Amino acid sequence: MSQETLLPESLQLRLMDMEYSTVTVEEVQQIYFEETGKEPPFDIAVYHSEDYVDEEKANGFNGTIVHIENGQGVNEAYTIARGTQDFTDDDWHATDWSYNIMGIFVGQNKTQYDAAESFDDEVTKEISEKTSTEPKKIALGHSLGGNLVTLMQLTFGRFDEVYTVNAAPPSFYQLANIDKDFREEIEKKYNINLENSNELYNFNSDELQEFAEEYYESRGEDIQHLTSEQDIMTALFNIRGFFQVGDPPTTVDAFPDEDEDVESLAALFDEIPDEFVKDVQMYFAKNFKDTYNEEGFQGLFKELTGIDSRLIDKFFNQGEELGFFKTGKHVLDALNEAEEKIPELTRLLEGLAESVPAVLDTLVKHEYLTKAESKVVHEEYMNILSHVQDIEKMLEEGINLTQGDGGLQIMNILKHFQEILNSVDTIDENTEKLQEHLGFGVTAHELSTIIKKLLADTDISYEKNDGTLDMIMSKNVDGKNIKINISSALRIYTEGLSILESKETVLSEIESKYERAYVQDYENRERRVMKKVREMEESPYSYQDLMGNFTRDTKVFHKVTKIDVHEDIPNLPENLENIYEGTFTYIKGVIEKEKVLLTNIKDSIEELFEEDERISKEIFGEKEG
Repeated sequence: MSQETLLPESLQLRLMDMEYSTVTVEEVQQIYFEETGKEPPFDIAVYHSEDYVDEEKANGFNGTIVHIENGQGVNEAYTIARGTQDFTDDDWHATDWSYNIMGIFVGQNKTQYDAAESFDDEVTKEISEKTSTEPKKIALGHSLGGNLVTLMQLTFGRFDEVYTVNAAPPSFYQLANIDKDFREEIEKKYNINLENSNELYNFNSDELQEFAEEYYESRGEDIQHLTSEQDIMTALFNIRGFFQVGDPPTTVDAFPDEDEDVESLAALFDEIPDEFVKDVQMYFAKNFKDTYNEEGFQGLFKELTGIDSRLIDKFFNQGEELGFFKTGKHVLDALNEAEEKIPELTRLLEGLAESVPAVLDTLVKHEYLTKAESKVVHEEYMNILSHVQDIEKMLEEGINLTQGDGGLQIMNILKHFQEILNSVDTIDENTEKLQEHLGFGVTAHELSTIIKKLLADTDISYEKNDGTLDMIMSKNVDGKNIKINISSALRIYTEGLSILESKETVLSEIESKYERAYVQDYENRERRVMKKVREMEESPYSYQDLMGNFTRDTKVFHKVTKIDVHEDIPNLPENLENIYEGTFTYIKGVIEKEKVLLTNIKDSIEELFEEDERISKEIFGEKEG
């Protein structure tokens, strides 16, 4: 990565990790301080895609743009595209995973790309209008996010730099769908019309890969990759449709401490029969493209299973309130849908059956399966195919619940489904080593694995804490290894300052109320009394009525000619003032002591960085200044 950008590489990695939760100005400020040991010398603004892209059109896309500028030449915008979002307790929908299949692997959908492009366009325009200049643009992306920023660079070259970590590689199938110019060049080169995009799957994939790499070579000059050797996404380069672009990736060994070397899955994927992958791609392209493009995840889920995903949402949200009869109706609807979908699934399984032995032989060759395990897996695959074929026949014959054997027919179908599940369990039991290596590939894909590996030989490490990475610095003191949670200490400082500001605000409000309710009120009442005294002394005749009423024949009456008031107004009770003023002074003193304590925490962190000569910059080879 270029060293001209102001955010260090370590911070950019953490921004990509933070994107899986929510990036805020405060968090950017904190991690900048953690990584550099000083306050950010620029203003920070954060833009979230949810504020610019309609949720339905986004189809799962999430992104953030961090803009930094200081009015003195610093003007950089970091576009961060989020990677594949995991399932959560609050959301079981596999929105990103369905896009990974239809958008990347099959290459027949570009909704997330369109959303990312629209978001970047709008925010860039907003930033340019605010600063009167075009910002330097840097793109960051992990996994699916890396795929998106790569595509955005290949199509329009909108970034000065693109930095990806364990990115899902681009596919020439998805680029033929996205990039009109690329598609036209393919049509020209092969003298074909790609109005039916499925025709592209029938062409020699090696030739198309070579053509795509040559076509996009110059556009990929500013794309840099960081990958784990064992990353499962990196292995996809060996699958038909995918190709490499940009600088050769910088690779790291994600598992250097394992007793045995953990090998990349690339060699395995390279030997998966081309026809096997082609059949799967064409199956999804022919049967699910239109539905997915129109209805997204919900449409794909229903096409695959025959079940409306909204029914599952109702179960989650309403539980038993859905009612037995409504549930039964949905089950019948699902069976009717299955009658149409099962034949499609049967044709796929039948087609793949020819390639399964070759795939299993490859797994045996690379020692992911034993020959005995391979035999069991093949037998169970054929059992699954047989049960699916039986279900297809039963559905073709039809189910009529008005007849006595309708319920029995449903029970028989359910038995076949149970046998399918049993076969799946048996396959699961006989593929433990394969699953272990796939697990290594998934772990190597995680962003936190990359970050930890880069810091393996330093006294800096990171630990997950509520979804974010905490920086941990290790120091050797008198032969003992002391770990200091820099992030936690800074949170104490920043959150502590916020609490102290709140305390000061509340104290100020109490002081104001005391002044109004006691001091000012007492002074106001004293002024009113003295004003009345002056009125009485200056206008004694105004108080004649106080002497009573006199008739015309009164011989003697009293006339008010002068009033002298001898007032004695005591001061506000001294003990009351002492109580309040003393309390205020004490609380202010406590707040000041807490401020000093928090400042000491921050100063200590700065001293650690000075002592280690800005450790984080040394890690990534950056020069100070």
